[in-house]
Amino acid sequence: MTEAALLDISKQNKTTHIVETCREMNEVWEEIFSKTAGGSFKYALSDGHRVYGVNVSGKLAECPIGKLDIWVRTARLAEATGIGEEAIKQRLSKISAPFIKRRMDFILRLNSTKDAELLIAELKGLIKKPVKSAATVA
Repeated sequence: MTEAALLDISKQNKTTHIVETCREMNEVWEEIFSKTAGGSFKYALSDGHRVYGVNVSGKLAECPIGKLDIWVRTARLAEATGIGEEAIKQRLSKISAPFIKRRMDFILRLNSTKDAELLIAELKGLIKKPVKSAATVA
């Protein structure tokens, strides 16, 4: 899936501004364009492990139009940051109530750009040193 295709899906789902904010993690993690769950932006550490994803299509957990589901691999993020997994879950749970769907055990539903801004602030606050490389297609 291409970046343009993902952005077109976000426009159709009325989540363009939320998606744009969530994509700010491409400043620190590798951004991957993926067809997973109907279309997603995924973000990976320098070792290739994905730690965060933005399900643009809404098909991961039947997300309503105008809202956006994101997922975080909290165990992997805890390993990478040295911050306890429960502490990470607590910090992120303040934004939205987490839920489980399919193989994703920590999903947040963002209702607004403000929610996305809070998410990005929390994720960036967890990072000790940025890791970034060029965008890739999965």
